[in-house]
Amino acid sequence: LSNNNFFGESAFPNTTNIDTGAAFNPISAFQAANIGPANARIVLVWARLTDGNYEPIFRVDVVTGNNPDRGVHSFSYVQSTLVTSGGSAPGYYGRDYLTFNTPNNTCSSYQYTYNSPGSWARGAVRSNCPTASNGLLTTKANISGTADSLIDPGVVLQAPSGSVSGEICEGPACHNYTLPNHGAWSTHCPSGGSNVTISSNTTWNTGGCWDTVTINNNRTLTLRDTNNPYYIRYINYSGNNSRLAFGNLPQGQDLELFVDVINNNHFNGNRMFNTNNAPHQVKIRYTGNNAFKLNGTAAMNAVFESSYAEVEVLGNFNFYGAIRAPQLLINGNATVFYDEAIGVALPVLSDMNFSLKKSSQRYR
Repeated sequence: LSNNNFFGESAFPNTTNIDTGAAFNPISAFQAANIGPANARIVLVWARLTDGNYEPIFRVDVVTGNNPDRGVHSFSYVQSTLVTSGGSAPGYYGRDYLTFNTPNNTCSSYQYTYNSPGSWARGAVRSNCPTASNGLLTTKANISGTADSLIDPGVVLQAPSGSVSGEICEGPACHNYTLPNHGAWSTHCPSGGSNVTISSNTTWNTGGCWDTVTINNNRTLTLRDTNNPYYIRYINYSGNNSRLAFGNLPQGQDLELFVDVINNNHFNGNRMFNTNNAPHQVKIRYTGNNAFKLNGTAAMNAVFESSYAEVEVLGNFNFYGAIRAPQLLINGNATVFYDEAIGVALPVLSDMNFSLKKSSQRYR
């Protein structure tokens, strides 16, 4: 930004007034400012990435007179600090405790890009996996992200591999997440529901209430309604090759499945098939009281929330999405990955403070 031709022609993008939200043209505003007879220039020399926003650093030059060989020349560096509120919801959350029990149980993140119906591209691995607990958060693995606990000390890094790449926060103000109470099946379906056996590959295009759904061996039940949740009291996988799958969901739309019981209180990732949609599009609300296990040599894409029961992830299981439960244990060779589109509330920018970091002056 230059107030006249002495320092050259201004080149700076239009932006937004932080107080009013109105469009703001910094070139015309700077040229109209009354700074006397001096020649002034502001150069944006750098911007630091901070919590999803950028903190610019400026160099300010002021020269008196129009003879570059005569007069006073001062230059300063001005650093900005953003004032923000809010932050990311936890991706992997255990209310009472969260434990990464082996060095293999790493946690990192991905961004997903929509290509076409049934086609999402998973980008490069990133280090934005937010983890949190109200109690102890213990890890023997590397968390490529952040770790928050409401007690101090509350984050335990166990040697030799336990580490957190991002910020560790310990104390009562470190997060404000509360596990939702989704309610048992009977509260959503007071009139009950029918019993259904899936004996041929079947697609349900409309959500609703069912009591017991049995999926026979070598058969697949596909769900695809993004407007009406599916409420199933009991899902019975009757065979190693029975599957629950999800249709190609439109971008920006989510599917919700509420379930009280899944036979044997666990499912293998090969039985819940959702590789065609981004993890944030399928939300599974487990409303049962029995401790639940996610396992198998498989991958699963979903947001899994348990209102009342412990969840354990184990085996050679790769979970993509988010898991939130009263108690959460990551065990065995399981690895977890966060879909950055899940529950992310990037900090809201509310103000910007400036400070003078260096100032020099000379007479020529």
